[in-house]
Amino acid sequence: MFFYTFNRLYSFYISRNYLSAFFKKNMGITLNAYLRKIRLSNAAMQLVSTNKNVTEISLDSGFKSITTFLREFKKEYGTSPSDMRRIAEKN
Repeated sequence: MFFYTFNRLYSFYISRNYLSAFFKKNMGITLNAYLRKIRLSNAAMQLVSTNKNVTEISLDSGFKSITTFLREFKKEYGTSPSDMRRIAEKN
C-alpha cells in the first residue's frame, strides 16, 4: 500500500515550507488535512468492502495509532468505524 507522506513528496527536492504554502494557496486546504482526508476515505472504503478489522484498516490507511484513527474518523464522518460498517451491512 502506498502511504501518502511528506517524505515521499519531499523526495522531489522541494522544501517542506514551500510545498505546504503552495498547496494551501492553490488547493485551499493544508497538505496535512488533504492527506488525512485521503487516508480516511481509504479507510471508509475498506470498512464497507472488506472484512479486515478496524485496527488493520487504520494501519493500512497510514495511521500509526488506532486512537488517532478513531478520533479523526469520528470527526470526519460523525460516526465510529464499527458503526459505519454496521450501517453499510444493513444496506
